[in-house]
Amino acid sequence: LLSEARASGMTLYELVTLASLVEREAVLDEERALIARVYLNRMAIDMPLQADPTVQYAKADALGNPAALGENWAALDRPDLNAAMWPTLTRDELNAVESPYNTYLNPGLPPGPICSPGLASIEAAIRPAAPGSPHADALYFVAVADDRVSAVPPERAAHLEELTPGMHLFTASYDEHLQNDAQYGER
Repeated sequence: LLSEARASGMTLYELVTLASLVEREAVLDEERALIARVYLNRMAIDMPLQADPTVQYAKADALGNPAALGENWAALDRPDLNAAMWPTLTRDELNAVESPYNTYLNPGLPPGPICSPGLASIEAAIRPAAPGSPHADALYFVAVADDRVSAVPPERAAHLEELTPGMHLFTASYDEHLQNDAQYGER
């Protein structure tokens, strides 16, 4: 992995930062390399990454976590702690949370990792989806709401063997992305 990382053209720190975005976005291992490819595609054309988890991280950081969680933050159960560390966002917040980590407002990768990525996400950052693979030209993806998975036409999810909760839809077209979000998105 180290030799592949060195050959990638990115520093190890940049790769771990990219892997942290993949870690927070991906639910399915089969999509990690494709999510990494989307971010690399965007970086290649100087397009903002617009990664929602970077805004969640910035919002939690702005609250001063863990101090913002109250005096007994260590006693919070896992769901409460996770909700505090990864707060729910509104669409308006995506462009409003002032932070160098907000990839809606700042170009390129954030200044550092937003979480500790697992090996699968690190591998995806080093070995993103190859050109020519399904959706490797994608610039956009949207998480499919679990209750809408069965409504997705299989050809829209050519990167997966079967439609499954946690999946994303990928596209190179902004108009198609908006349609995907309206029809299948979580929000």
